[in-house]
Amino acid sequence: MALERRCHLLKALSNRDYMLGNTSKNELLEEVLINPSDYCDELHIISGYATSSMAKRHLEQLDALHKGTGRGVKVHLVIGMIPKDGLSAVEHEGFKAIKSSRRGFNCSYVMVNRPATHAKAYIWLKDGIPQKAYAGSANYSQNAFYGGQVEMMVSMDSSEAESFFQSLSRDTAYCDIDEIEDMVNIVSEREFKKRLRNIEGDIKNSSKDMVTLSLLTEDGSMGKRSHLNWGQRPNRNPNEAYIAIPRTIGRKGFFPPKGTVFTVLTDDAEALHCVTAGNKAADIPKQIETTEDNSKLGRYFRNRLGVPLGRCVQMEDIDRYGRKDVTFVNLGDGTYYMDFSKPPKHETHIESMP
Repeated sequence: MALERRCHLLKALSNRDYMLGNTSKNELLEEVLINPSDYCDELHIISGYATSSMAKRHLEQLDALHKGTGRGVKVHLVIGMIPKDGLSAVEHEGFKAIKSSRRGFNCSYVMVNRPATHAKAYIWLKDGIPQKAYAGSANYSQNAFYGGQVEMMVSMDSSEAESFFQSLSRDTAYCDIDEIEDMVNIVSEREFKKRLRNIEGDIKNSSKDMVTLSLLTEDGSMGKRSHLNWGQRPNRNPNEAYIAIPRTIGRKGFFPPKGTVFTVLTDDAEALHCVTAGNKAADIPKQIETTEDNSKLGRYFRNRLGVPLGRCVQMEDIDRYGRKDVTFVNLGDGTYYMDFSKPPKHETHIESMP
């Protein structure tokens, strides 16, 4: 009888029907990461692998859901496979940035002298008491929860799951402590720049899936109140900007669907959290913006172009720099590389994906 009751607790959740287009409801996302926030105030996550772009997107969704209610959800993420596979400096900086800007978010890594943990579990709590928990195949990533691949999670005893979380937490270190790089296998900035050089070589050899997007309007002019000058209008931050995605490229699926948060690595070793945006009526992305504040993108380009912050970008600024477009490379798992390097003289730019 006890076994019967325990089996009755199990509930399998999958996104397979959502992936196949049989339903518009993403049950996996809603049941595991969203709906319990209606009655819980804290979420503990164990994930073998995780991305800062997933954390950014999920937290923004939770905050939007409870905006104006006076309540929020604390999230503590533990990433388990770092002792074996390491963590890129870009993702590390991304998690630190989220922790510093979003109250109630904590991220910790399993340390190098502890066993790597491939487990995935999501435990919801109310006033510190476990209420609901799921375990299964889904890492804390957009591929898992927003439609990249089929996953399955099963409900489990929340107290047992929380006990495991607390036990594992003793093997971790917070992402923002000063000594973190001595305690965790983080890929160095040197290795990161080496990776960028390899990508740049792939671009020159055209061996990766890539597109080139213009920074100009369709008629080849510098938009006075669009593109890099989107904020050049009353009551706006003058640095606000976006990169337009032509409809032909938007339809090809090179960029993720509208509303998807993703990480952009730049040729000068910056990391930007971006989101695809566009018309409400369609999922086809029309433009790329930085999340929360699209003036970050405008500040980035003004700094590269040598244009004072807040000033309108002119055609002569683009001409002086020597480039009117950017090249994007899809690195997979919600990460893109953006090249805005100055081209050598007489070099022909890479054309857009046919």
